[in-house]
Amino acid sequence: MADEIVFTVADTAPVLRHGEHGDWVRYLQQLLETAGHSPGAINSSFGAETEKAVRAFQAWVPLHVTGVVDKPTWEALIRNAETLEGLDTVRGELAESQDVHHTKVGVGEEVGRKGWCKVTLSCIVRDFRHRPFPNTYAYARFSADSDQSVSDEGGPVVDGVFSLHDIWVPEHGQFHLYVNSPQRGPMGNVGDVSGIAKLEFKSGHASYTATQTQGETRTATSEEAQSWGWMNGTTVEVGVDVELINAGTNVTQEHSGEHSYGNSESMTFTFGGNGFEIAPA
Repeated sequence: MADEIVFTVADTAPVLRHGEHGDWVRYLQQLLETAGHSPGAINSSFGAETEKAVRAFQAWVPLHVTGVVDKPTWEALIRNAETLEGLDTVRGELAESQDVHHTKVGVGEEVGRKGWCKVTLSCIVRDFRHRPFPNTYAYARFSADSDQSVSDEGGPVVDGVFSLHDIWVPEHGQFHLYVNSPQRGPMGNVGDVSGIAKLEFKSGHASYTATQTQGETRTATSEEAQSWGWMNGTTVEVGVDVELINAGTNVTQEHSGEHSYGNSESMTFTFGGNGFEIAPA
């Protein structure tokens, strides 16, 4: 029997560009909103604001910045939604008239009920060497223990700090943090780094710390490291720490992105992991 052929949404989605209209444009706008790149009004019309959001998302991934939603862009948008928001919620709004982002539990008075409260949250985000995490974008999902309802929020990580102001959260539940990582890994970018912590909130201010776990450690010559994309010339990529082992076997600890390196017998690279250890501050 022939192998089953499985088509994904990205396989069937049309190429979209400025001037397009219809349900696929609405779906695109919802995915862009989910990714933190606002397309303006979610109105099924691919206008200037939507094109600007597409370009911003493509630069963030990164992809070739064209403003045209081709298959790689669809795949990245859908992958982001599956990881951070739950694609089923967004997909269900594909042909509907209501914006999914106005029906979330986490928005508006719908959350203002028993067992929920309004807080300002700050989370110090550190990399695996306890340094401020590179500037990027983060999502938080707050899930209640009582009835499994959830609230989703997003915002930038700036100088290692992720802040959310006046958000609705359950008083008891879990805090799920997802941070997009621009760091270099052994197989490319690290991607999303995530972690979960138990939460107990009261109205006011809540503080957490999230420290990235350490990932893989690999040893390579400078030539190998450059061929694998771990180095640009003699500079190690951001997000990677290295022990430089010279011919005299002297070992020095250096921070990537701030130092250049000369010839060496070998270098041991330590990469960031894809998990966070989260605790109340």
